[in-house]
Amino acid sequence: PSLLYLVQNSVMYIAISNLTAPMFQVTYQCKLLTTAIVSVVMLQRRYSAKQWMCLTALGMGVAIVVLGAQSGANKDDGNDEDKEEDAANAQNLFVGLMAVTVACLCS
Repeated sequence: PSLLYLVQNSVMYIAISNLTAPMFQVTYQCKLLTTAIVSVVMLQRRYSAKQWMCLTALGMGVAIVVLGAQSGANKDDGNDEDKEEDAANAQNLFVGLMAVTVACLCS
């Protein structure tokens, strides 16, 4: 358990350095989804239809936030100075999301 906690804390640091704070908070809520899925697969737990609908709504909300962040990152402002500054302080969305996924699976 302590090794998983170490991995979780390390990847959470990677995630927060590659995602904005609101994006991190929203995507980290996927730990509820991963916990539910793992409990169904490993523990044969059964959830009611209402619980599955709530988990689906949570997943859709996270997907909307991630897709919104991707479309916002693809916009061009046309300002070269801003692009150079953004490149120096770049946050990698893919790395951040993968780190959040690993952290969710470790929790």
